[in-house]
Amino acid sequence: MADNFKLPGSSYEEIIKIIKAYSSGKEGQAQPLDAIAQASGIDRTIVSRNNGFLLQMQLLMEGAKKTPTTECFSLGRAYSLNIREEIQKIWKILIENNEFLTRMLSAIKIRNGMDKTALINHILYSAGSTTSASKVGANTIIEIFKDAGIVIEEDGKILAVEKENVVDTNEEIKQNNQIKGTNQIVKIYDDKKIVNGTVVNININIDASVDQLDELSEKIRLLLTSVNE
Repeated sequence: MADNFKLPGSSYEEIIKIIKAYSSGKEGQAQPLDAIAQASGIDRTIVSRNNGFLLQMQLLMEGAKKTPTTECFSLGRAYSLNIREEIQKIWKILIENNEFLTRMLSAIKIRNGMDKTALINHILYSAGSTTSASKVGANTIIEIFKDAGIVIEEDGKILAVEKENVVDTNEEIKQNNQIKGTNQIVKIYDDKKIVNGTVVNININIDASVDQLDELSEKIRLLLTSVNE
């Protein structure tokens, strides 16, 4: 069943320019369409047809003049400064809060990846759109998914990115404890001395656990003193 989701009306590159333009004004202040068109270098009619998508993504607030949200300012500034981690984080949150986009992502996961053309058609059908401009918008959705780091494209196929493995803290502690209890041969002295014209190499190694080294510090100091006498 189609959702009548408003897809982007432009390419990914134009969407980012519009977001950056909205974020260039004063936070909390409504932005006239002409001002955004001038700041982005994009025709006002193109800016206007993308506002519906930006509203759905909670990047703009409703009104005759659209007001950028805090998320819009954060995302636009992250793009301006090319802070990739921040860009990914913001897009992930926005996507997770959008039912339509989470369903599109689920479709990719369920199928263990989708051919890009098939995914574009699936997005179009699900959004209730069939125009050529909508195809551009469907491709923009895929590019946003890629920018969010939740999908990758390989050989024309879109694949969902698995979450990174979380380090098992308990296992890490266990390994550290095992290391502490392990005996290690530690080289504590390595020197050369000349005695009656003969070079004498002196090496002192101690076979002890890491915990025992602190207790041996005084004995080691006395030993080194006697060697140097």
